[in-house]
Formats: sequence, structure tokens, C-alpha cells
Amino acid sequence: MSENSGTDDDGGAEFTGSSLTTEQLGATVRAVLMLLSLWKLSGPEKDNLLGAFPEMLAAWEKGPVRELQPETLSWMANLLAIHHALRNLVIGTEIFLWVQKPNSAFDGQSALDVMLEDGMAGVVRVRRYLEAELHA
Repeated sequence: MSENSGTDDDGGAEFTGSSLTTEQLGATVRAVLMLLSLWKLSGPEKDNLLGAFPEMLAAWEKGPVRELQPETLSWMANLLAIHHALRNLVIGTEIFLWVQKPNSAFDGQSALDVMLEDGMAGVVRVRRYLEAELHA
């Protein structure tokens, strides 16, 4: 993978901290935190999806963000890829409700349940499902 390509070898979204400026890191964190708020996630759900601790989220909300671990950036990139796909598949405010609705593609679980239960593998599974739907 090229450092700035935005994808890793298995198709997951990944960005290295060195490829992003402080401003870009801050914008990424703000976008993800806003997305998780629009998805109406609880504090513990946000922590779980980002692999973060409550104090990390509080620090990110206060900013500025100077660096993030590559794993955290990968989580964020995948979450933003999910949102991007939903913007192209779902109309109106349903875009923000979709993650919490039961889905036959996930054996009746919601995308959120899959992401929370399976961690990064679940996030990637949801992202890949949505990307396949985009290209169907």
C-alpha cells in the first residue's frame, strides 16, 4: 500500500498519521465525532467503535488533535467510508437511522450491532456490504 493511497491490502480504509496534517487530523476527528452523534450513539458505543477511552474523546472534542494511532485512523476512515456509501444509497434523514435498524444482510442484526460486536472486522463487513450495494 502506498502511504497516501487510503486503502490497505485487504481493501480496508487506512491512513497513516504521517500522511495527514494537524488540520486534516482535526477535520477527520470532527467529522467522525459528528457522524457518531448523528447516529445517536451513546458514549460507550462511541468509545467501542473508535477503540478509544472516554478521556480521549473528551480531548478530541476540545482539540487540536496533533496525532492519532494508525489503528484509530483506520477505524475512522472505515466509518467515514460507511457514511459516504450511505449518502449514495439512502435518502434524507434515514441515512442516520440506517445503522440502528435490523437488516437481513446481517441476519436481522443492525449494522451497529455488527460493528459493536465484531470490532474492526464488523466495521469492515458493513463497509464492504454497502460498497457492494453501491456497485450492484
